[in-house]
Amino acid sequence: MKIKALITILIIALGTVSASAQGDSYVLKGSVGESRIDMTLVRDGDALSGTYSYVKVGKPIALAGSIGADGKFGLTESASGVKSGSFSGTWTVTDSGIVTLNGEWSNPAGSKTLSFDLSQQMIFFTGNAKIATKLFTESNKPKMFDITVEYPELSGVAPAVAAEFNRLAKSKAMSDMADFRKGMLAQTAEDLKWSKERGMNNYSETFYNITYADDEVISLWYGNSSYSGGAHPNSHSFTLNFDLKTGKEIGIGDLFRPRSNYLQVLSTYCVQELKKEIEDASDDEWIARGAGPKAENYRSWNISKNGIVVNFDAYQVAAYVAGPQEVVVPFVKLRGIFGKSYSILGR
Repeated sequence: MKIKALITILIIALGTVSASAQGDSYVLKGSVGESRIDMTLVRDGDALSGTYSYVKVGKPIALAGSIGADGKFGLTESASGVKSGSFSGTWTVTDSGIVTLNGEWSNPAGSKTLSFDLSQQMIFFTGNAKIATKLFTESNKPKMFDITVEYPELSGVAPAVAAEFNRLAKSKAMSDMADFRKGMLAQTAEDLKWSKERGMNNYSETFYNITYADDEVISLWYGNSSYSGGAHPNSHSFTLNFDLKTGKEIGIGDLFRPRSNYLQVLSTYCVQELKKEIEDASDDEWIARGAGPKAENYRSWNISKNGIVVNFDAYQVAAYVAGPQEVVVPFVKLRGIFGKSYSILGR
């Protein structure tokens, strides 16, 4: 049977946060309903202004509005000077210092509403570096599956460094969905019969967040959600941590001094914190197994403003109902064993 695939590649600029505007300019990623969006906002007192774009479209839409002392805000969007919708929600700063926006988008008539959820991208470039979002999509009607993959593209740095970052960022995102695609193409008539009875396509969706980026390092978190039958979708995470000075990927072991026993240090802290956070959905043995001092347990990690973030996927340390878990290991707990000298690590 002939396979028809639609592959679209779009580029959406996320923008750059300069050193002089770090307190006022915010780059955010998230969704409106089921659509992924990028947003850049400037907060000047109680005034808000900026743009946002749908990742699948890429055309910027102007935003203007205001925010109150209680964090409640409103934004009006306009296309070609005509109001095309509005955002109403709450501006929140998490314990980790990350701005999140959530609330409701509505069309001009108020007859259609969608929930939105956005998270700040922690970008602190001081030069010309920029990160843009690229999108790959594939829809296969005969085999009843859809694929969406977001990945970042870096520019404004040394060409060789940008080329290596972009190669890694794309290859990690694309290879992650390769097994899903292979399985979908191998579906039999019996498999497809079940999908048709279910009345919905299988899917794989990959998106990313920037947990930290400055002139020395970029730390990316990728999330994947997929469904290919069963009681519920599956999810997992993977990461890319990149040294902008050397032009190479950073492994978690690269951060620490040789023979520092860093896995044991990380494990001890993570196990302690997970026992506090997870109750009936897990037990001590499960946590000890999933967060024990083994390299495979610490394959998904990120750099943040406040520490090293360790990502534990669903089922790794608790039952599915508990969802994925993350533990932020404060830099102060690790400074005695760090081997790298990135500014963010506090050395």
